[in-house]
Amino acid sequence: MSQAKQNSALGRLTALGVRSPWQAPLYLPDRWDDFSFIARSILGLEVGQQVCIPSRVVRTEVRYDRPPRVVATLSDRGGLHFKASFFGNTKETIEALGACDDLFVSGEVAFYGQVLCLNKPEIVPREWAGRLRPVYAGKVRVISSVSVRDRVLPLLLDQIPVAAEHVEGLLQSIGGADALLSKIGVTDFSLKQLLWLAHRPRSLAEASSCQSHLEFLAAVAELLAAESNRPLVVAEKFEISAERLEHYVSRIPFQLTDEQVAAVDDCLVDLRSGSPMRRLISGDVGSGKTCIYILVAVCAAEVGASIGVLLPNTVLAKQIFGEINQWWPEIDVRLVTGEARSSNSVVWPGQIVVGTSAILSRVSDKLDLVIVDEQQKMARAQRGEMLSPNGHLLEVTATCIPRTAALVRYGVFKASRLTANHTDKTIHTRIWEPEQKRVLLDRVKATVAGGDRVLVVYPLADDSEHQHATVNAAQVWERVFPGRVAVLHGRMTDIEKTIAVQRMRDGDADVLVSTTVVEVGVTIDRLMHVVVVDPSRYGASSLHQLRGRVARHGGVGHCDFLLVGTVKKKTRSRLEILERTCDGFEIAEADMVHRGIGDLSVNSLQQSGVGESFLLSRPVPMDVFDKAFQFLKTV
Repeated sequence: MSQAKQNSALGRLTALGVRSPWQAPLYLPDRWDDFSFIARSILGLEVGQQVCIPSRVVRTEVRYDRPPRVVATLSDRGGLHFKASFFGNTKETIEALGACDDLFVSGEVAFYGQVLCLNKPEIVPREWAGRLRPVYAGKVRVISSVSVRDRVLPLLLDQIPVAAEHVEGLLQSIGGADALLSKIGVTDFSLKQLLWLAHRPRSLAEASSCQSHLEFLAAVAELLAAESNRPLVVAEKFEISAERLEHYVSRIPFQLTDEQVAAVDDCLVDLRSGSPMRRLISGDVGSGKTCIYILVAVCAAEVGASIGVLLPNTVLAKQIFGEINQWWPEIDVRLVTGEARSSNSVVWPGQIVVGTSAILSRVSDKLDLVIVDEQQKMARAQRGEMLSPNGHLLEVTATCIPRTAALVRYGVFKASRLTANHTDKTIHTRIWEPEQKRVLLDRVKATVAGGDRVLVVYPLADDSEHQHATVNAAQVWERVFPGRVAVLHGRMTDIEKTIAVQRMRDGDADVLVSTTVVEVGVTIDRLMHVVVVDPSRYGASSLHQLRGRVARHGGVGHCDFLLVGTVKKKTRSRLEILERTCDGFEIAEADMVHRGIGDLSVNSLQQSGVGESFLLSRPVPMDVFDKAFQFLKTV
């Protein structure tokens, strides 16, 4: 098919991810309109039963009271009258009802008083009477559900063989799709038949079954793609002796926890193994992740590895650079940030380069060990850009991205988890409705009256017309706490930011009104309360990081999410996860279930949502992935 014909056949399906005609069969229906049961008479049917009835129009009446509708009196083939109210465009409805003497009407059997009715009636085109009509997801103001169906269905016959060939290729390493179907007991249908029946099933049960089988195949394909993240090359072994490790540990001015010791050992075992390390260190704020990875970096540097430490901001980069210099002054470490410019693009064996994303443009070498702190803030391409093909990758986070959580769950990445904090602290998290704002304000006042400090986070920095902009909100807070409010946002200069934070640290301010610029790298003594205004704007990871600013030195803290309006069910569910747990890894796994795992193939940049390797219209449920993972263990 020529490109021009392809474009003509697809139309606006391209906005849904359907780039080629063969992908149309992989865009599955969301549901079906059930017109399968045709009853010659409405008499004797159960109330609530969905039915399609051959009908004749007796009379119609247009009612213009809200909402406008056409009330039709219809007759079934036995002559029994019933009523149906059609909402929407009254002119089009009158035309459709008058188009023929004999038509099919679908709806739910009901009584309105003593009057027999059809609820939610629909005039059914003759070609769909007695069948299931697929309903596809469209895109608002781009392509309607009806237009999707009109585009997809004509392509099925010619394109299903091509789509099936593509899927077979994805599953070739385990014998192909039909062989896989046979192994799981699906012997009645081939892959081509499954694809056809997933769009044009003979029953709802068959529709559900076929789509479930395709989801399983898609899960297997994704997990096979995930294996491409596991490097098969031989990596250089970096042998770090126990004596030298002990020497470096002795320079740290505090005692490592058992979990920290175990995490360091995990990393050093990976570096000695001869296989490229792919490890995640997961731990909440205050659990000591930083100490682990800089200790690993220093040990690797001593035995000649070239190392890059990639950090999300300048404040954190300077902190890490300073700690390495202070604890191990003999180590060759270089700082590269937007401020600390350096023309030297070479990282020598035994050298550590610490910096922000500025490293990516100033270091051209491929490194032996790349460490990425706050990995959820870096794109996958950034995280891998500095890494040599046989290099070691260590990622660090409190809440990893869904794609990484999936790679850990299915054994491609290894994980070292830190569950204990160096301080004894408890943080209570609560969602507040808009009408509870004054009660929450009283809690903030009580925190300040008790000698502690408060962080209030707003979604915008400066907007003259928006009450939830940081600058505007700070004026309101200033009236409540005169002279005791500091402001922090990304449009301020570094000097202004430093002054704002220092006011809090010195006790000159009690309330810090900020954007999420405070999320990482800012520690304030006696900060025991954080309020996030309009939390629906943030992901679970950002909210967990903001909560981590609280009670850094121990005690009982509070994290409050103040809603500013009605939120979607999915959004509330995300917030409720943080109400239930303070475990960052548990939050990351729940976030993975909610958002989807992305594309697990090695070259993918998609870190969450629906993967693009197989089914285009839906995320595969996690329980299906788990089932596929267990199956692959037996193959």
